[in-house]
Amino acid sequence: MSNRRDFLRTGAALAGAAGALGLFPAAIRRALAIEPDRRSGTLRDVEHIVVLMQENRSFDHYFGGLAGVRGFGDRFPIPVPASPEHERRSVWSQYNDSTDGGPRTVLPFRLDTRAAFEAMRIASTPHTWSNAQQAWDDGRMGFWPAAKKNHSMAYYAEADLPFQYALARAFTVCDAYHCSFTGGTNVNRLFLWTGTNDGAGRGHGPAMGNTYNKLTGGDPAGAYTWTTYPERLERAGIRWRISPSLSSPYSL
Repeated sequence: MSNRRDFLRTGAALAGAAGALGLFPAAIRRALAIEPDRRSGTLRDVEHIVVLMQENRSFDHYFGGLAGVRGFGDRFPIPVPASPEHERRSVWSQYNDSTDGGPRTVLPFRLDTRAAFEAMRIASTPHTWSNAQQAWDDGRMGFWPAAKKNHSMAYYAEADLPFQYALARAFTVCDAYHCSFTGGTNVNRLFLWTGTNDGAGRGHGPAMGNTYNKLTGGDPAGAYTWTTYPERLERAGIRWRISPSLSSPYSL
């Protein structure tokens, strides 16, 4: 059975190995050169699973311009209902949050890091439960600039994120990617580490915001008590570890 790795190698051979593989970053070229250890040809061959979670970046913000995904080229974008103040439009056309006399609507716009590298680190947008619900608009997605500022419509192109685009082309990319909770950082981290924010309130939840940011030397009053994935791995006799960032004490 052919797999993604075989397909890439075959394509490289047909197109000229040096030229085709040269499109990938060196790290991916080295990874593709490693022969997989197929002892059984099943999931039993998998020894390690690495989970990396970033934050504050939506799928369209990174990959809206990637060919073949449901991004800015979507032929059937969500229609935003008309109102007495607003005419009918698609979700890609959002009303300007600014009152400085600029354009009435804001379309997706590129953050060109080649022209201005500081665009790689734009200001954060509001991301709490209340403003996320406003932007979501019961699924109509009609108020992103109003709830999360105009730069919530910004995105990066392949020229800005060549490594991420190479990964997306070399491996599987999921264009229906969404956060677990339309809110802040900590709640989505809880979903990553535990699978829930304790919506039923059985373990001092539900978690709704960025609480318990610091270790205080003991369990604070009302600390969350539900079981985490590392605890489940421990009980199953499966080894695990955390690899923190060298530049930050937080393991995001």
